[in-house]
Amino acid sequence: MDRWKALLVGAVLVVAVSAVAAGPAAAASGAHGTTSQGKSVELRLWPRGDRVRLRFGFSVTCFNYHDGNVFTYEDRATVLVESTPYTVPVDRGRLETRVRFNFSGSRTVVRDTLYGDVNIAVAGNIRVLGQARHLRATGTIQATATLHQGDDVIDCNNGTAPITYKASSDLP
Repeated sequence: MDRWKALLVGAVLVVAVSAVAAGPAAAASGAHGTTSQGKSVELRLWPRGDRVRLRFGFSVTCFNYHDGNVFTYEDRATVLVESTPYTVPVDRGRLETRVRFNFSGSRTVVRDTLYGDVNIAVAGNIRVLGQARHLRATGTIQATATLHQGDDVIDCNNGTAPITYKASSDLP
């Protein structure tokens, strides 16, 4: 039994060293999908699993307190976030790699007569399937904005439920 454990530890070390040796020069794995709002999502996972780039579209409903006008603000965002890879046991002692990430931040926007801050929070989990690194990702996006149009203050949000997304790489 100890011999099998030694072989297993050796195999795990070979895989780990190979992943580290590949470094950032190796190609990132990617996935594409859509949000619950029907907007596109693109996800890239760095080879070591320590970074994720997420590009997505979103829309929020805005309310102008001055005149009672309601409208939709649409935008696209790209976030580059540190992530945490980990393994979980699945059937018959096999391990599966997963990556979790979360990010929150804001940016200033200026568009036509609107200007202000858009706050974005994203969270997600990625399943890495097999050595070919096929990805299955799910997560949430929360978007709010405080915009100004002249002296008018406009509050925007995506409602009471977060925007969800699913993305996957193509399997052969």
